[in-house]
Amino acid sequence: ALLQTGEQPTNGYNMLLMGNSFFGPYAREIGDLANSAGYTGHTDTVVTRGGDNGWPISFWNDDGAGEIGDEHRLIKATLDAGGVDILGMVPTNPEGIVNPTDGYSEWIHYALQNNPNIKVFISLSGPDFPSDWQQTAEAAGFNSMQAAWQAYMYGGV
Repeated sequence: ALLQTGEQPTNGYNMLLMGNSFFGPYAREIGDLANSAGYTGHTDTVVTRGGDNGWPISFWNDDGAGEIGDEHRLIKATLDAGGVDILGMVPTNPEGIVNPTDGYSEWIHYALQNNPNIKVFISLSGPDFPSDWQQTAEAAGFNSMQAAWQAYMYGGV
């Protein structure tokens, strides 16, 4: 069981992480962090594409032939092999989305076929473009990005 016993785990997890270019740097560091923390046997498959091309629904819909479907096929092959402990995806921008579960539900249902005990998370993405953070915070009514992030993370928004 994943972190249910209260004991520190020693075995790493098999993770599949899909998302956009802002998610990629964080996702690619997880393996190194797991090793540094003493986890053994940790593996991760990281699949990223820029912008809305990294949304779960975009990966799901891009199952065509050729290069555009490569990521879709990699995600499915990883899930088909079984043994995936954790599936991570990025949030989708709600603009233009009819159903907010589009993409998530498809991948989760697909993942469960060969990974019945899989855990799923949707990341909380940080704000884009650090050079604009102060302006972004002020536009949202905050004095600093730290205050905006605190409110975003802990329910003050």
